[in-house]
Amino acid sequence: DSTQNELGIRIYDEVELMVEKSADEQAQESKYIDTVLVTYCIPNSELKYNLSFRVDRNMKTKKLREDACLYWGLSEVEFILKTMSNAKVHDELAIQSCFRENEDAHFSLVQKNSEECYADG
Repeated sequence: DSTQNELGIRIYDEVELMVEKSADEQAQESKYIDTVLVTYCIPNSELKYNLSFRVDRNMKTKKLREDACLYWGLSEVEFILKTMSNAKVHDELAIQSCFRENEDAHFSLVQKNSEECYADG
């Protein structure tokens, strides 16, 4: 019962492609964090760089830290992630659980044992 265009490619009815989800599922999904801002604070400097990372529901902070270090060419052993309230983030924490509701999904990447980093904004 499928129709095809002149090139033989199947044409779908939009209703066929819709995903049925309950209102509860939709509300839960709207709370998922899909983008995180990481501010890299250069040691012994006022310089800061920001980069947005796409994250999935199950991603751990360790993977984000490793990706950020790889992007900026840093040793993942020497750098840690901190929240904007300056709390160290443990590697096995799910990114989804790092932030309170309505809190910006924003980490700072800082050298271990270095000065605090405060991102502007």
